[in-house]
Amino acid sequence: MDIKDLVILNGDNVPTTTSLKVAESFGKEHKDVMRSIRTIIPVLKANEIDGCNFALVSYLGGNNVDRPMYQMDRKAYSQLVMSFTGEKATVFKAKFNNAFFAMEEELNKPKENTWEIPQTLSQALLLAGRQAEKIEVDAPKVEAYDSFLNLEDTFLYTEGFKMIKLHPNAHYKDNVPTF
Repeated sequence: MDIKDLVILNGDNVPTTTSLKVAESFGKEHKDVMRSIRTIIPVLKANEIDGCNFALVSYLGGNNVDRPMYQMDRKAYSQLVMSFTGEKATVFKAKFNNAFFAMEEELNKPKENTWEIPQTLSQALLLAGRQAEKIEVDAPKVEAYDSFLNLEDTFLYTEGFKMIKLHPNAHYKDNVPTF
């Protein structure tokens, strides 16, 4: 199993994994991983430790029977696998954490050409300000383009190059046209 296949997005767009994937990756019986999780949960609750999210869900097992499994976030995963030992466990933990970090990094990257929908008035005002700045920066380009399109008569190409602030011979390389 490829390490990146172990981290999936849940319905809230949060990187998670499952007890089934953990068992498969560590070569453990799923029932043993489930038992470990069931042991961890009450200890965390008794000590009022929050942030480790184990969600009991189900998957379709053999004979099309619903079987229990846990879906977990990175903190819960880390809590679970810290008890696993051996070289394979050590290497796997490092790779798995890298996969979580890679997906989180990808999710946090600014997306190009995506619609930004403000949820609050302050977000709307910030978005309007950014758009106004962009319009101001792009205004000279738009004006030059409009001027170029609205020319009534024919003109020399050198005039067009001047309008868009390029040297008239910029399209030549070694005196050979490069159209």
